[in-house]
Amino acid sequence: MNPQPRSAEELIHIMRLRAKDFARAKADRVRLEHYRKSKAAMLMKEVACLKDNEGKPLFPTTSSQEREALADPSYTELLDGLAAATYDEEVNRWELEAARFALEVWRTRRADERAEMRLT
Repeated sequence: MNPQPRSAEELIHIMRLRAKDFARAKADRVRLEHYRKSKAAMLMKEVACLKDNEGKPLFPTTSSQEREALADPSYTELLDGLAAATYDEEVNRWELEAARFALEVWRTRRADERAEMRLT
């Protein structure tokens, strides 16, 4: 982002770009949050089907299935993706906020300039 925007139009343009990036990042994060639950359920279902040599379930209880599912490498990889999506969302959110603050500073400076012109 340009530290010294030349006009309100430039700031609004920056805000539009950041808003789209923020919306995409938030959508990615929300999708991954919901998929995390599905992934855990799918992994628990897989683990529930595992049998020992005698045909007995290796993980008979829900808590043991959940423990195995949450320890699965594909689940922890999903958590890494969720962390990255959250990071992207927050970066875009704060860049959008910075553009909003810059627009407010620009507006204040213009108001000050108009007030000075009236006094002279």
